[in-house]
Amino acid sequence: MFTELTSLRTLNVSNNNISTIDHHSIFSLASLEKLILTGNELDCQCEEQLFKQLIQYRNARNSLQLDVQGALCLNNGQNDLFKMSIDACSHGEIFWAPSVNCYSCTDSPGLLTCGANRIENCGQNTDVCYSTITYASNRLSATAGCMNYIACLDLIAKNNVTCVQGNTTCFSCYTGSLSNTRNIAGYANEFVLEVSIELRAALSAGLINVHSQEYNEFTKNISANVKAFIQDERMGFWVEFDKLSGPQITVHLTIHCTSIWYITAQSVKITLFKTLPKLTLNGLEVSSVNIVPSNSEYCPPTVQPTADRGQINWPLTSVATNATIDCPFQFNNTRSVARRLCQSDKAWGSSSFFDCPLEDEQARALQEISRKEINNDNVADVSSELFTITNNWNTFTSTDIGLAVDTVDKILNVDRASTDDAAIDNTVAIINNLLNVEDDVLAESEETSDSSSKRFSQVRKLYVTIIIKAVDKLLSKIDKKFSTVKSNLAGFVSSPDSGAFNGFTLSFSDGVKDLTKSKISVSTAAEDLGADFSGIMLPKTLFKSSEKVTFTVYSDPKLFETISNRNDTAHNQSSDTNTNRFSGFKRKINSKVVAASVPNKTVTNLTAPVKIILKHEQTGKNVTCVYWSIESSEWLSGGCSVHATNEDFTECHCDHLTNFALLMDVYDVGGELDESNKEVLRIISIVGCAMSLAGALLTIIAYGIFRRLRKEIVSKILMQLCSAIAALNLVFLVGVQKYAANSIGGCKTVAVLLHYFLLAIMCWMLVEAFLLYKYVKVTVWKKNIPSFFQRKLALFAWGTPLIIVAVALAVNKTDNYGYQPGGICWLERIPFYVAFLAPVCTVFVLNVITYVLVLKKLFGKGSKELNKTGQNKNIGKRLRGAASVLVLLGLTWSFGILAIGDASKVFLYLFVICNAFQGLFIFVLQCLLNEEVRRAWTNVCPCLKSTSASTKGSLTYSTSTTVTTST
Repeated sequence: MFTELTSLRTLNVSNNNISTIDHHSIFSLASLEKLILTGNELDCQCEEQLFKQLIQYRNARNSLQLDVQGALCLNNGQNDLFKMSIDACSHGEIFWAPSVNCYSCTDSPGLLTCGANRIENCGQNTDVCYSTITYASNRLSATAGCMNYIACLDLIAKNNVTCVQGNTTCFSCYTGSLSNTRNIAGYANEFVLEVSIELRAALSAGLINVHSQEYNEFTKNISANVKAFIQDERMGFWVEFDKLSGPQITVHLTIHCTSIWYITAQSVKITLFKTLPKLTLNGLEVSSVNIVPSNSEYCPPTVQPTADRGQINWPLTSVATNATIDCPFQFNNTRSVARRLCQSDKAWGSSSFFDCPLEDEQARALQEISRKEINNDNVADVSSELFTITNNWNTFTSTDIGLAVDTVDKILNVDRASTDDAAIDNTVAIINNLLNVEDDVLAESEETSDSSSKRFSQVRKLYVTIIIKAVDKLLSKIDKKFSTVKSNLAGFVSSPDSGAFNGFTLSFSDGVKDLTKSKISVSTAAEDLGADFSGIMLPKTLFKSSEKVTFTVYSDPKLFETISNRNDTAHNQSSDTNTNRFSGFKRKINSKVVAASVPNKTVTNLTAPVKIILKHEQTGKNVTCVYWSIESSEWLSGGCSVHATNEDFTECHCDHLTNFALLMDVYDVGGELDESNKEVLRIISIVGCAMSLAGALLTIIAYGIFRRLRKEIVSKILMQLCSAIAALNLVFLVGVQKYAANSIGGCKTVAVLLHYFLLAIMCWMLVEAFLLYKYVKVTVWKKNIPSFFQRKLALFAWGTPLIIVAVALAVNKTDNYGYQPGGICWLERIPFYVAFLAPVCTVFVLNVITYVLVLKKLFGKGSKELNKTGQNKNIGKRLRGAASVLVLLGLTWSFGILAIGDASKVFLYLFVICNAFQGLFIFVLQCLLNEEVRRAWTNVCPCLKSTSASTKGSLTYSTSTTVTTST
């Protein structure tokens, strides 16, 4: 070891023994002057390059130079390593790496597991990775981490005392790429022993069968017992049971050892030969022991946690071999295994454990049922078993739903499922139970069906859609009169009593949620429904002869809403037929869902309509008769129309058969305007915003060009305000386009920007009100407000909206923003009230209070004092100017709030016009009618003097210091 050569002046290394040099310890050679390498033909790679850099680093920092001779590179034309450059190292292996990555481990049972956790950066550019391997108190452990290089060298200097036989603490330091090494500088020894232990008993027939209970009981604790018996040996090890053989019971084990460098495979063999004959396994004594060192390479044992199948412990496995082990949980009647390949580089490949039973007991029972082969002989039993489990629907997860639906689908593929009364009743009861599951769990099963399907099949399954189709599939296969009424679901299969078709009528009392209490019935004639009854009537002209018809009633539309919500989230708004979006309303299904169909026939374009009468679940407006499209999984309105409606019921007429329901604006957020008024308001908004953008930009340009106009604080406020208005209008004009709404991210971005700039406008109005108040309150107010105070005002006006928007974004993961009724990207309803309407109303109220206080000061007892200081005139003019903008930017929002009831149309037009033309109004007030601005322009454009004279004197906005009125 170099650490012991402290007095040598010259060291000869010959006959290719350079590999024996511990180059990490070379800095301990305080007096070594020359290192001569003779007879060495080196294959110069990264190790040699690092060796060269270590020598150069030492020589650069030590007056005692180390001269290396004879380091010839065989793979580089016999050139001297120290006289050439090696490009073989492609990973940046330099002495001080920019970022040193170290393995971190403590009490590792072996070096192969040291490195599960990595320290990404040691921190200082003089840090290196260090490692130790220690045997103490009959325990072998490895540690690793970061340390200063000089401190690490001090530890290495102790190796000549501590890292020797009888005392076992060995230190190592690593630089560059070597920070990721696991060999701990040769201080550790790893080897594998194949051990066979013959016991004093004959191998029985039960032990020959590896699937027998006797075999499982005999072998399950062998590895643990052997490990516990030899735990005091000076090594770390894994014991893996392999197999049993005969004629005497012979236990075959693989023992993977990690030991201190001086404890060799031979010494461990000798120790085991002395120890293992004293072992007792399952009460049987050992008759002989055989131990053979293995030449095979292995992947180390490792623990793999899973999300829902428990913890899988992969054993020590030979390379290029599949490890096959029992799954952590098992079905009642079958054995399941997990597999994983040990690759040739001793690294584990991907694992296959998706056939393993689930950890949750209920899910595991559903999984076991779903794996069964269902046929005519067992369909009734399987359906009964599934029904029993689904009675616990209140504990179901999305995984449970997927497994249950998979099984229902398999049941319905069996012929006897539609003829066996028990199977039919069980299947209907199962679906009824699933309809009890909470909405969010149903939604989760639909949203995660992609990942779930990968676990149980390779086909994407939308489980909620399958439930809807399963009901139709079951009823269509029943070839007899049939009726079933459950709490959430009712199904009927009917045929006319005679050969003639006289129509059908399904009716039910629609005042209760539980269908078993709804007096639901089907008659073989087209009849009027009784008062307070809902139902569907098929006309006599539907068919000329007898036909089988199926009816279905869903008490709750949650299945359909789940799919509709998924479609909305995915932004499937490719056409106007999607009645839940781009309609101007925020609507939902507001009735029970009824369906009628003729198996194996498509009934459309009827001359006499199908009549559907449904009771409203909630009070609502803007009712639409819709039907469910199985193909596109959405509500459509084609072929259906509202025949009559009142507060409680709606009668629909449709020219086809399918699932019917009422889509209504139960939130009462739109629909009072007809299409012509909507189009007019849309045009006003776009034209007004374009003119407002132009007006705001022109105002900014006018005040930006002339320094004397913008030098005062009020003018700077005006420019900031116009900047916010211009940004708002630009975002609006871009955001109302379809390409913005069609992108979830784009739509949310537009909504966030609109929210921010609208709040910024209101904040600047509050700043103006504050300055007015200060102007009145402080008798002597400086003409030029200090710049630091101006910065505070700007920070408030631009920063406060940023905080509000940030909070709105943080809550609900940006879902507070999105596409809204009326075709605009904006805040959702509740966030709108909290994060927008509340701040706007607060600003408006504060502004009104401020103006009242200013008026009181102007015309009250303090007016004389203001007159003396000459401020009264300027304040009055500023107040009148600010009041004009208050009307534009404050009162206009009250129009929007008042746009309800009979006067909604008038207030809506006022709101749109006032808000759309904000920038234009400010341009007219602050530029065209402002004498000081006109005077500035006439100075540079004399041709404008005549125009200026004709418009002289008019009320301006409060940000202008000189405010005049016509005389």
